[in-house]
Amino acid sequence: GGLSSIFSGLRGALGFLAASAVVLALTFYMVVEKKNALRFLESVTPPRYRDYFSEVLPEVQRKLGAWLRGQLMLGALIGVSVFSGLTALGVHYALTLALFSALAEFVPYVGPIIAAIPGIILAFSQSSWQGIAALILYYGVQWLENHFLVPKIMQKATGLNPIISISALLIGAKLGGIVGAILAIPVAAALLAVVEDYFSREAKKVISA
Repeated sequence: GGLSSIFSGLRGALGFLAASAVVLALTFYMVVEKKNALRFLESVTPPRYRDYFSEVLPEVQRKLGAWLRGQLMLGALIGVSVFSGLTALGVHYALTLALFSALAEFVPYVGPIIAAIPGIILAFSQSSWQGIAALILYYGVQWLENHFLVPKIMQKATGLNPIISISALLIGAKLGGIVGAILAIPVAAALLAVVEDYFSREAKKVISA
């Protein structure tokens, strides 16, 4: 019934938040604990590739650091916008909904839509005009994000164009569900660093030949 649907939705939201927190912690560890991250990668990398990974790791960490800083900035801006808007509309639990919106930014394109659903439903449960206003609010924040914030912050930080980002997101979601979707962009950014390094080395070989 309705109660089971609510509990199911709550369980899904909690799983989403937990997965976001784990990805955030792992990325932060990779960026901050450089020596320990290098030791870990060396322990799981075949001996013949260890020297290469030790050389390319700083660029991978730089990409991940840029992604993490961009993600935190984007999440903070979205969270403040949602909190301000819902508070002005008198919607209950504005802070909780805003925090959910901020964390949902870890899944591009899909995350903001998921985060908008509980806010809009809760607003409609209070009154029709609040529900309509909340719908307009979330749409406006999403429009602002897609047209200004993401191009200025995330695309600049990761170097990934939207087509690659969407492809990575779909592959990640297919392989790993929620966790895979959240991991998709930082993994794609890290792979981009490796690919760029590879082609840079090949270009130097051609020039020196």
